[in-house]
Amino acid sequence: MPTFLDELAGLCLDADERASYRQDPAGWLASHRCGHLCGEDVAAAVPVLQSRLPRAIGSRVRLDDDVERADHAAAVPATAAAAPGETELDAAVRVLDHVLSGLDRS
Repeated sequence: MPTFLDELAGLCLDADERASYRQDPAGWLASHRCGHLCGEDVAAAVPVLQSRLPRAIGSRVRLDDDVERADHAAAVPATAAAAPGETELDAAVRVLDHVLSGLDRS
């Protein structure tokens, strides 16, 4: 059974999966057994994803506290915690959207 890290890695690697995610982010996460994630979970997973993904892909995602690494294209928001009025899943989608934005750029 794939772990949530496997699912997120697959999302990073597959443009068609990213397109499916973009259509319904919360639904995609739920259907891939990741509906329990929060923004902090996604932020914590980014360094692990970077090490698991091919360098050409992993180098295009980053966290704010990784500013010194200029080879990263996307920045996760300063806070991954849910904002007032935001669900934990909404925070996960917000952070994951930032992570994926670096992969969507040509």
